[in-house]
Amino acid sequence: MNKFSISLPKYNQAITQLVREINRGLRATDELLSQIRTAHVSHGGATRQVSTPKILETEMQNASVETILRLDWFHQTNVDEFSNFLWELHESFSTQEKLYLLNTISRVTEATGNQFDAQGRSFWDVYIDMIQTTEMSFDERGNHNYQFVVHPDTHKKIMETPPTPEQEEMIKKAIQAKREEYYAQKPTRRLS
Repeated sequence: MNKFSISLPKYNQAITQLVREINRGLRATDELLSQIRTAHVSHGGATRQVSTPKILETEMQNASVETILRLDWFHQTNVDEFSNFLWELHESFSTQEKLYLLNTISRVTEATGNQFDAQGRSFWDVYIDMIQTTEMSFDERGNHNYQFVVHPDTHKKIMETPPTPEQEEMIKKAIQAKREEYYAQKPTRRLS
């Protein structure tokens, strides 16, 4: 006996597009992921992240989630259940995405020699060292728009010990020196 099968390619495409649009919208609500430009790629193999001083290539990672999508949600047009399903699906994938992103950043930082050991040192002294050795760029208003991303527990510890006035002054001077260095190297164009 033959099995009866139905294929609805346009419906499948519409659901896929809906899930992508919802994911794009939910991604915009994430404090970290919303700041990162994305591009869909269709290649396999490695991506070169760093060429010097140490080569670092990263492999594309698969992300997978086990989930249940019940047909009765569609039959009964149960928007709440379908919305919850999409939210949980997004949360599972974004958690994996952030872990991969932070792991890649850590590996890139190590490969470029921009890793700092803060063991036994004041966070603010290490922060000053980072500013002084890290390449920085600035916008037309002189803002660097760099952010420091740490675990919430680490953030709490940092905030418990604010920088001393001397450290605050050293931070300002280090950033100003980087700003001057950036603009000195930036090509200028004069209109005649």
